[in-house]
Amino acid sequence: MRALSDFLEMRTENKTHLESVYCFQSQVAIGPLTAVAFSAALHYNIQLGQDQIIEFDKVITNIGNAFDSCHSHFTASIKGIYLFSGSLFVGGSHYANVDMVKNGNAIGYLFANSDHHISTETVVVTLETGDMVWMKHRGDKIGQASIYGHTIEQYNTFSGVLIHQLL
Repeated sequence: MRALSDFLEMRTENKTHLESVYCFQSQVAIGPLTAVAFSAALHYNIQLGQDQIIEFDKVITNIGNAFDSCHSHFTASIKGIYLFSGSLFVGGSHYANVDMVKNGNAIGYLFANSDHHISTETVVVTLETGDMVWMKHRGDKIGQASIYGHTIEQYNTFSGVLIHQLL
């Protein structure tokens, strides 16, 4: 098998071939690739206070151990491009405004109101090593915001995965 440097130094008259070599060069990550992925759910009902972090108590997947189940936040162990997804479900006559947060700044928004309303959000972001992502309540009517958890069905979830490692 040829070395990467052999491919990068190839010269040819064929423009299509040169484009594919350039594309190959720009997408290569040097070093071992690391898997990072998590998924967590809420299995009990909670009344939300102002800026309260949603504590997802049921960890489904935590490859790479980047999700802290005690504090319900994700910490990037690798610089890269990540995909995060969240779902929000309210029951009864309640509502909830929830932010997906990166280092204290909202990067996604979820809103659900009235009986059996679900909201979802998916974002793709670049994270540096040590960046943190979590979900928190943003509502202003304390006592009226409540989300529904269940021991079997996973309505309220927070998940993330490393898509591509950056150097």
